[in-house]
Amino acid sequence: MAKDNKKKNTHHERGFWTSFWIAIIVIHSIVMGLIEIFVLRGPDEVNRPVLIGILTINSLATIIAMFGVWKWKQWGLYIFAITVIISITVGLILTASQLIVFNRLILPAFLAWTLKDQWDYFE
Repeated sequence: MAKDNKKKNTHHERGFWTSFWIAIIVIHSIVMGLIEIFVLRGPDEVNRPVLIGILTINSLATIIAMFGVWKWKQWGLYIFAITVIISITVGLILTASQLIVFNRLILPAFLAWTLKDQWDYFE
């Protein structure tokens, strides 16, 4: 009985900004996944299909991670951190531009800022 009461009392409010940034990250992952599938596969990209495939799978993993974050699961945060590291690594290999680091860190930084008071909610 006590276990049922604990489950009922674990409802946590996400807030507008947390929900907003989760939605933005999911939309960004969908758009980037489509770009990686359809735009980056040009005729001169013959040597990079593995990297583009990794980025596409990484976009799907980011969407799964955001589902975990939405449900207040720690594994969502861990998967999201791994996907950010993978996207930075592969992005640097593909572009050799330092701007990719900023591009890939800005959304996680905003999400972390909105979650700063909610870390205890994660199971």
